Amino acid sequence: MITNKIEYKPYCCSIKLEKNLNVFFERTFNSFHEELQLLRNTMYKSEQSKDIFALNERTWVGILNNAILKAFPHDEISTLQEFGVYDEDKKNHIGRADYLVCCEDKYLLFEAKQYEEKSVKNLCDENKNDLAKEQAIKYYNAELNYYNKEGKTAFIIPIYFGWMRKEGLIEKAKEYKIESDETDFCALYYEGNSGVWVYGKVYNSEEVINK
Repeated sequence: MITNKIEYKPYCCSIKLEKNLNVFFERTFNSFHEELQLLRNTMYKSEQSKDIFALNERTWVGILNNAILKAFPHDEISTLQEFGVYDEDKKNHIGRADYLVCCEDKYLLFEAKQYEEKSVKNLCDENKNDLAKEQAIKYYNAELNYYNKEGKTAFIIPIYFGWMRKEGLIEKAKEYKIESDETDFCALYYEGNSGVWVYGKVYNSEEVINK
């Protein structure tokens, strides 16, 4: 019997997103919840476990990958994690992109950042450094030929994992509403006074490339 339950609160995705992207994030967030609960039941069995939300960026991306593959078991989806990116001549190493999802009609290039929320006042500061977006654009531009295929659209997606453990943060986060143009999707996962929320922005590559 499950005694240590992770609670889950999804927020409405942005109405600006394409319908199939809204469905993608809704199903992914549900599956992400199941993955976290599975992790809680197997590896983090203490009565009050805060460690499950104190994961590093690469681990969060791994959980996201599992969630997506399980959410769409019958779809033509392939993924890459932590893959090297090179320039057009394949001589210079540009960096390591965090995560790529290849669907039948789209590419989703994620760049992830993990951080800790420090105060209620600055909770989910949507004006944070846009480093994730800029990194993703750099990786996209470096290998543009891979994404430039007829019938496919590429999306650049900065995604954030905000760890919360200080008193009052979870209660404040429960009141959150997506009202800013800087956030298109968000979900909150928590147990007691500790938790994490996963949120970000979706950019059509045609709108941001070389800008």
